[in-house]
Amino acid sequence: MKKLLFLAIAAAMLAACGEGPTKGKHEVKKLLLQGNEKAIVEAQNGYSLKLVQEIAKNDHNNIFVSPLSASFVCSMIANGANGETQQQILDALGVGDFSMSELNAYYLKMMECLPYQDETSKMNIANAMWVSEGYPIIEDFANTVRDHYLATVDNLDLSDPASADVINAWAAKQTDGMIKKICDGNYFSEDLELVVANALCFKGKWHEQFKKVNTRDDVFHAPGGDIETPMMHGKLEVSTSGNNRYVYNEETGEYVEGEPLHARMMRMDYKDHGYSMYVIMPDEDQVFDEWLASFDLETFQLLKEYSMSGESEVAFPKFKLENRYRLNEYMQALGMKDVFTNAADLSGISTANELRLALLQQDTYIEVDEEGTKAAAVTSGWFTDTAVMPGEPFICDRPFLFLISTNWMTDVIIFAGVVKRP
Repeated sequence: MKKLLFLAIAAAMLAACGEGPTKGKHEVKKLLLQGNEKAIVEAQNGYSLKLVQEIAKNDHNNIFVSPLSASFVCSMIANGANGETQQQILDALGVGDFSMSELNAYYLKMMECLPYQDETSKMNIANAMWVSEGYPIIEDFANTVRDHYLATVDNLDLSDPASADVINAWAAKQTDGMIKKICDGNYFSEDLELVVANALCFKGKWHEQFKKVNTRDDVFHAPGGDIETPMMHGKLEVSTSGNNRYVYNEETGEYVEGEPLHARMMRMDYKDHGYSMYVIMPDEDQVFDEWLASFDLETFQLLKEYSMSGESEVAFPKFKLENRYRLNEYMQALGMKDVFTNAADLSGISTANELRLALLQQDTYIEVDEEGTKAAAVTSGWFTDTAVMPGEPFICDRPFLFLISTNWMTDVIIFAGVVKRP
């Protein structure tokens, strides 16, 4: 009988957690990047953009994904992988030049610091692993999940379909109901041996909120024709950048305009400035899909470098997105190939049987309104044995890319999305 290993990583970010951020303050534990950690962040941000681009090649609708959620999944998998399988996973995440000990320390710092970037935004992070009784998990793997991902480890009858209620209840509690269901009874059988879960939950209010009285239906220039959508309006303190690139002329000693960046960017901070949303909108003469395919981390960094803070007229659509993605093909396109095939070497998880990643799936939710943002993402992976981003007005009235990250000092990209039809 083929052994089924189900790895469910529930990452629900920017969801309304507990009583919310306005009910009290908590200790601030700023994310201070040291040594190789800055390089890891840069590498993972590059991977984040590439993941969105890969999805956009085949999905021409709105997109919302959590690259961070998927990287948590893949990093944990990498701890149980060996040889070429492990290297491919790390290369896909852009971190192939770093050791597992460096990466595990990095993810531990993310878990310990990400919830505490300001006093009032509320983020919850929780990890759990459920093991079928009698299934021989390699202790080093279990210890790594405990020590670096702070997971609780419990036994559960994973052959009983009713166990879906236990895991779904845990996910719903940790995400304040944003993610209510990550599995059903069909996931459970005598072949199911392990479930690992990570839940992150955050609610962020804008540093300067939009007034609901100023929200009105406006035209949004969507692909295929203009539509009317509720657009929030306000004169807000934001950071914006134009579409010009400046280069240093050594002969004159001055900065002069270079090749255009073909995009503008706005940064809207959440309350207390611990987290931000970047909105990157290409110029009107750009074909959005073609522009997105060429957008890279260097352009993102230049847009940030050329940005200025000031009061601007802002028009931004209210929107709510719900998506489900099969990530197998996208991660394979980034180089993570063997883990999905019979060539997978996951012998660091268990000696009981040979395993492969049969399905990597992500369910996501985001809602943006006058007050702020709440969102959720659930990444789940199923394993079987070897058998199978003072300026001009920023009127966001055409398709745009958006990134939700820690503040501008660290810029760890947590979520990324594309809105074509809000």
